[in-house]
Amino acid sequence: MKLRDLIYMIFVVQLTIIVSAQATECPVDFDSALITANGICLGTGRNQVCYGNNDVNLMSYDEASIDFNAPGDLADINKIRTLSLSALDVESGQWGIAIMRLLANLDPSQSEDVTVVLYGDVEIEDASNNPAVQIVTATTYSNLRRLPNSSTPVMDSVAPDDIVHITGRLQDNSWVRVVNPQTNIVGWMASSLLNNIDFDTLDIVDAREPYFAPMQAFYFQSGADSVDCADVPRDGIIVQTPEGLRRVTLWVNEVTIDFLPGIGATASIQTEADGAMSINVLEGSVFVGSDTEGYLAVAGSSVKVHQSHDDTPVSITMPIPTSADVINRNPINILDREIELPQSATVAEIAIVNDFADEPLTTVDEPLTIDDNVDSDIVTDSSSNSNSNVTSDNECSGNSCNAPGKNKDDCPGNSCNAPGKNKDKNKKNK
Repeated sequence: MKLRDLIYMIFVVQLTIIVSAQATECPVDFDSALITANGICLGTGRNQVCYGNNDVNLMSYDEASIDFNAPGDLADINKIRTLSLSALDVESGQWGIAIMRLLANLDPSQSEDVTVVLYGDVEIEDASNNPAVQIVTATTYSNLRRLPNSSTPVMDSVAPDDIVHITGRLQDNSWVRVVNPQTNIVGWMASSLLNNIDFDTLDIVDAREPYFAPMQAFYFQSGADSVDCADVPRDGIIVQTPEGLRRVTLWVNEVTIDFLPGIGATASIQTEADGAMSINVLEGSVFVGSDTEGYLAVAGSSVKVHQSHDDTPVSITMPIPTSADVINRNPINILDREIELPQSATVAEIAIVNDFADEPLTTVDEPLTIDDNVDSDIVTDSSSNSNSNVTSDNECSGNSCNAPGKNKDDCPGNSCNAPGKNKDKNKKNK
């Protein structure tokens, strides 16, 4: 018998005892469920998801069979189209739990990943479009640009024979969008600077459309808060980013959620019965933005996103103080980094960090021109490959639009439109 199976059997016995003994107070000891799931999923690697507790269902992109049927099973993120978890079943004690580790747009040289814990009645659908990736090498020392134009900022640089991953191309094949696997920075390169490109296998992409890795962009919905118990977390997800200098950007339900760098950030996310989405910040600072507006939320505050319907755009409300009840019902004991739950933020604290809220929040959308000035992207000095020529924009790698608000140097938000093709925005609520 595998160790994970033994741990899980012990947990089921304990859970049954807890349910029968404490049913009058709380149907399930969720702390025990989360701690057990965390133990079972200790071996979860980068860009993997772990089955933490019954019941979790997976749908793959290629409809191939994936062994993901019991706690402890692992699956690669890039193969997953949807994940759905079960709501609390009081009689059986079942409550779906899954744990994901994502590289997202972090530096691959660091050991920590983005942790995403899913619990209860939750469904997520990948929105990254899972593009075909082609692996090629550079012909010379050359630059990755923010856009396919040699006058736009340099994001990164590569040396001869360095590997890059191509994720898309312009229609005329003059430029390709690439990811440097050594730094995880996204940019554009003139196709003549790369070896042996097979253009027929690459998707044609909009140069202003940001690139997101699998499950870095997703549609999400959670169930209603149907359990009347103060100890039971609301169905939802909790996201934690590691400490460091690079911000983490997720795209969720047509808005970008930027976890700002520094001490790291933690937030829980739920959807409401009316389809609105709430982002509750528990640690650090988070910027929530669309293509027209955005707000900065500090620990102890919440942002609500109202989904688009028909021709109505997404709208984001000014952050408000999070109630103590909502704060205290978050399952933080499963997170990689221990945090202390915050107090409710004050209206004054929220106003100070959003002092630009009364100003027009618009994006800069200059006409995009494509050029073929390849010479300007050939770096003659090999020492430039140390990335000394990379601008501050590398902390916003993959974001092809300017951010709203004043502090553009800190890149507080990605104002780009949604990734990929248009999807049904009127998703059915549970």
